[in-house]
Amino acid sequence: MNSKHRMGASALWAGLIFLLAFLVQLIGMTRQVNAYDECLELFAAVRVMHGDLPYRDFWTMYGPAQFYIIAGLFKVFGTSVLVARLYHAFAGACVIAFLFVLLRNLISLSLSVSATVLALIWMTGVTDLSYEFPTYPALALTFASVLLLLPFLEERNRRFYLFLSGAFVGCVTLFRHDFGFYVFLCELLIIACRGLSFPNQREYVRAIAKNVRPMALYLAGLALILIPASIVLLVHVPAHDLYFDLIFVPARIYPKVRALPFPGFKFLFRSIRLRDWINVQQAIDYFPGTVALTSILYILQTGRVRGKEAVPGRRLHLLLTILLVFMTIKGLVRVSPIQLIQAIVLAIALLAVLVERVNSRQRVLVFLLACCFAIAALPTMLDAKVVFERSSANLRNLVGSQPDNYPGAPGGLFKDACRAQPGLERIRCFYIAPYEVQAIQYIQAHTSSSDRIYVGSTRHDRLWLNDLSFYFVSKRLSGTKWHDLHPGIETTADIQSEMIEDLKKSQTRYVILESTWDDFEEPNQSRVSSGVTLLDKFIAQNYKPAASFGPISILQHD
Repeated sequence: MNSKHRMGASALWAGLIFLLAFLVQLIGMTRQVNAYDECLELFAAVRVMHGDLPYRDFWTMYGPAQFYIIAGLFKVFGTSVLVARLYHAFAGACVIAFLFVLLRNLISLSLSVSATVLALIWMTGVTDLSYEFPTYPALALTFASVLLLLPFLEERNRRFYLFLSGAFVGCVTLFRHDFGFYVFLCELLIIACRGLSFPNQREYVRAIAKNVRPMALYLAGLALILIPASIVLLVHVPAHDLYFDLIFVPARIYPKVRALPFPGFKFLFRSIRLRDWINVQQAIDYFPGTVALTSILYILQTGRVRGKEAVPGRRLHLLLTILLVFMTIKGLVRVSPIQLIQAIVLAIALLAVLVERVNSRQRVLVFLLACCFAIAALPTMLDAKVVFERSSANLRNLVGSQPDNYPGAPGGLFKDACRAQPGLERIRCFYIAPYEVQAIQYIQAHTSSSDRIYVGSTRHDRLWLNDLSFYFVSKRLSGTKWHDLHPGIETTADIQSEMIEDLKKSQTRYVILESTWDDFEEPNQSRVSSGVTLLDKFIAQNYKPAASFGPISILQHD
């Protein structure tokens, strides 16, 4: 098959895999709306739709792109969870399709398909926290950027692709600035070092000089995206707010209050013995690091190609390995499958590459590959089981033969759920807890769409999270900039004082306090009380009980 036909066949396969990934993610999703992580993105998009600016009008440590894309989709197609989930499935399908194309530059068709299917299983079943997760579009753009680097790595004269590659990394940064920084470092390193495999050491300086222009093109593409975005933010957002949200919180506060360690081996073995399969899945946390180690050793053992490098796949393999190392490091603060999903996807891809390239004589590498399979086998089977249960239940539900019956399903038929109750149009086809529906209906009956509310915890000296879905579903905006409650931030005296002033200024009539997560503890500083009770005292002195629904208490201003 000539190269033209091969490209056509790969494009056809990529299109089919995109459609498969899109459908699997839709069919395999849970219909329960995630109260925090998912609605963190959805409610921020709603605030953007109402003219609020990230960092200035509401705090967030994420890039602005996800908010504006979802807000744009809401304006065109209507504000609903369904619209956001379709976008999520599209972003995930792009990740899988781009991953397949990358792998076809390295390995056989059968292994490429197998690896992408495994990656799809993990992206679909990893957790309900992943919905609208900005990591998915950021990862899709990362793979697109790497694909645009391929002509340069293969020494084909398509320099403009370098410019586009840099521009895509700029887009990655607008979704996740930490993600974008890591991708930028990896790709710039590969561009700068291309040609340093010459055996003559005196040629190194000449090779580096030869790469100055490609580096400039790459940086120009990056600048095209980031400079205008930075100017807009600096003009409209105080520098202190940008620094606090994008640098100080991720670097200084987040590691203290959100850190999670690797699951201990005793914990994993006990979970297997007790058939606690949710915890057993955490064994996958060890998978990316093991694959990264194996890939590094393979690269070191095989050595460099003498003379002018004629193996483009080697450079791509090296780039993916460096990316895996950085993406694994990125997830080491809060170790969990969802925080490491970008590394898990890359590790699956590199494992497929190593399976094809490692030979039986490389005994250390064979042993490490066996370790990789041993680590990933059971968690992957459990994840596949989750996807299968959700998919089969959703399909039966869709045709009206059986209500939801997978673990954690809300029950009911799809056709009934899609007949949205008045006031609950945003969750058409999806569910929230019944007590939350009652509380939302109470607020909607006692407030107008222009009234502000506050959704918090029954105590603010120690926090884990709050129910952001209440804002989104009730169609009510927050009375404070600090709607996303985060330990180490809203537990401090300065921020609580600001929140009190915000509630006064916005004349917030109703405060909704939920106790669901009051006793939840993680092995980090979020479980320690700050001793700051300014907000709790203000609420107690100025608001009186009006109604209660399960763990939710609604208070009205005196």
